[in-house]
Amino acid sequence: MAVISFTNFVGANSDISDKLLPENFAVEATNVFTDQGALSTWKGLKAVTGTWNSKTGTLKSLFLLNNALWLAWATNKVDAALVQKESNLDWELAFTGTDKPRYTSKLLAISGGGTAYPEVSYPLGIIAPTAALVTTVVAKSSPAGSVKISWQIAGTVDDTVGNRIARSYVYTYVNASGREGPPSPVSNIAYSNDDELVRLTGLPTAPQADITKIRVYVSATGGTFNFLKEITLPATTNDITDNTFGSAITTTLYSPPPDTLVGLAAMANGILVGYSGNNLYFSEPYQSHAWPEDYIKPMDYPIKGVSAIGNMSFVSTEGSPVVVVGNHPSFMTFNKLGAIQANVSDRSMVDMGNGAMYASRDGIVLLAGGKASMVSDGIISERVYQLMAPSSIHAYFYRDKYFGFYDSGSAGTLATATGEYIPAKGAFILDPKRGAVTFTDVTCDTAFSDKVTGKLYLARLESGVNKLYEWNEGTTNLVQAWRSKPVETVPMNLACARVWADRYPLTLELYADNELVHTEYVLSEDAFRLPSGFRARKWVARVTGDTHVNGIFLANSAAELRQ
Repeated sequence: MAVISFTNFVGANSDISDKLLPENFAVEATNVFTDQGALSTWKGLKAVTGTWNSKTGTLKSLFLLNNALWLAWATNKVDAALVQKESNLDWELAFTGTDKPRYTSKLLAISGGGTAYPEVSYPLGIIAPTAALVTTVVAKSSPAGSVKISWQIAGTVDDTVGNRIARSYVYTYVNASGREGPPSPVSNIAYSNDDELVRLTGLPTAPQADITKIRVYVSATGGTFNFLKEITLPATTNDITDNTFGSAITTTLYSPPPDTLVGLAAMANGILVGYSGNNLYFSEPYQSHAWPEDYIKPMDYPIKGVSAIGNMSFVSTEGSPVVVVGNHPSFMTFNKLGAIQANVSDRSMVDMGNGAMYASRDGIVLLAGGKASMVSDGIISERVYQLMAPSSIHAYFYRDKYFGFYDSGSAGTLATATGEYIPAKGAFILDPKRGAVTFTDVTCDTAFSDKVTGKLYLARLESGVNKLYEWNEGTTNLVQAWRSKPVETVPMNLACARVWADRYPLTLELYADNELVHTEYVLSEDAFRLPSGFRARKWVARVTGDTHVNGIFLANSAAELRQ
């Protein structure tokens, strides 16, 4: 029987002394994954060819729209959320982090003639008109512009003798998607009867390019404003000849989101959530442009990130995190969680499907089930975590794991005083279910996790050009490095070793009592001899290569390896 065997491989765990690690945990695990117990290597990167996006500068955010069009943003972190629209295949995308909250669509994004998508976007919010309509009364039988009749009857609303009714008007802006903003100030009062019409002047120009119409509402005898007609812009005057009223106005309390809104996420029922400073904002259900002031909720601390799952929103702050639950902004409940560390990187917050995770000062925090926990405790030691510069972390979801890209500011490989080895730049891949972490030395500026296909895409600035890659879809495997925990034996001299892999070559290094005693360039499954002339108590195996390793076996004799 082999004296020492390494099978059922697991990733690294730096929060437990290397001598006390569970069997087959690693001290070093770079470019490997161990989901099936074998030591597998990632397949590397596959380049997305063609002009996927010509955006210049270092990218901070990506979004794949309609599973077909790549949108990218440089300079600032941009948060994006699909806007739910009924019976419309051209989905709209709301996003924050530029000059103000905006929206685009596949058709708009490509309509500018270039490829730096999105080429065209419009402000998400719709403002209230600042000027009132001006009304005059004209006899229906008179030519246009002739006799104007003006009635100002002091102390009365209606002219009962002349059968004239007092009417006032407001209007709203309507964009090309049919979304409607809050109303204008009220017009002057017009008194008219059935033989007269009301002429509207002072019609506005569109305040932004996507505003295509106005909707006019009328109030008779000082009551509710009801829909009257829709007018296509541009227009200068319009005559009201039909006083058939429609439904009452519903947008009176609508407000555009503040220009400083960031951190967009989509909750159930078409509700968007974002933040600015200490304030948490909610949109009207299914009305992404409308953010009533009554829905603003102040938090105790400045907000650092939001993530939403169903009717639940997770809010990380510079203090305690908060879980928000509700099906309508008017009826949200807020649960401030116990003492847990603040978010130190707004780009680190990730929707994990059943909760959210983010980077704090000393570890990765999980918000799930109404609770907060330091999920990296027992997996990543504080000393290793600090090497990764937590404030630099930008993270993504992939295969139920947390991919946290980081930049320590150094180059090469970092080794702590206690022997852990991690890339100076790359990503840690945290697997809370298995209590382990692995690393990769692959870097990126930003990434996108596609929940439709399960793929992870990485963007990098290379020689001044932004390149896009599919993770784990390449034809050349990454070079892995897996270093075992130390295994202690009675003093002995191991005589031979064998590496069981799917293909060869690969390299095995053997350490005895902390000294490198042998390096073998392994070409086959056959056993090979180890050096003699010494005895040791502590043995460490390190394997590097780009293949699938099923087991590493060390023995006193070749006969034991054959058993």
